[in-house]
Order: sequence, then C-alpha cells, then structure tokens
Amino acid sequence: MSKPVKLLLVANLLFWIYFGIAFARASYPYRREVWNYTAPTAPAGYTFFGHTVGVRESAFQHPFFRGMFYAEFPSFALARLGQNLLFPHVTGDQLFAGISEGGWRLLVVVLLSFVQWYFIAWVVQRLWHRRADWMKASAPSSG
Repeated sequence: MSKPVKLLLVANLLFWIYFGIAFARASYPYRREVWNYTAPTAPAGYTFFGHTVGVRESAFQHPFFRGMFYAEFPSFALARLGQNLLFPHVTGDQLFAGISEGGWRLLVVVLLSFVQWYFIAWVVQRLWHRRADWMKASAPSSG
C-alpha cells in the first residue's frame, strides 16, 4: 500500500474517532415517548445503545454530522441506496440490537468510507503516474 493511500485511510480513521467522540458528547438518552396522537412511537434517529442524536432535532445541525455527510457523501449515498433496495420495509422508528435503522446505516457508511478513500487514493495515484509517464515521453531527449 502506497504512502498516499495509507495517509488517506489514517485521516479517515482519525475523522471517525473525532465523529465518535463528538457523537458521544452531543448525544442524549433515548426514550420512547409518545410524540403526538398520530404517531405512537418516537423516531429513533441515530441511536446506539440508549444514546441518540437526531430524535429531537436534525442530526445535520451538528458540525460533525455535516462534515460526515460531505466528506463521506459517496458512502452515505451508497448506504442509503442499498438500504432502499434491500430493506424497503424498514422504518426509522425501530431498534435492532440496541441500534436504530439510522445507526446501522451509519455503521455501513463507516465501513464503506474506507473503501471510498482507498479507491480515491488509488485513482489519484494512477492519474499521477500516467501524468509522470506522459511527461517523460514528451520530454525532449538530450543527445
């Protein structure tokens, strides 16, 4: 694995560590409450083992969440598309193993993000090598 690939993967890991710490600091206890008369269950937001973000407010009001969305957009979009295709019946108000539907999608985004940044680094490296090869080929030879 080349140095640029390692650098991007380490940067991605550091981002997810920051995200986890920021999520823990911004989260609040998840309680199933009756929100109104037409919806007997509360939306689950992004819930992990009783701590949640995005139930009482939009998760995207938090800078760490907006950063995740923009930096990991291809992974986020692919995870959402995969969920819509594979699990169209899953609603946002259920918990499975203490994690909400949004939480499971977020975990998939974490995994896909490493593939995303590996691929981006690989493509950039390939383009850089092609450019270097083209520059060598087009350089006038001395002699």
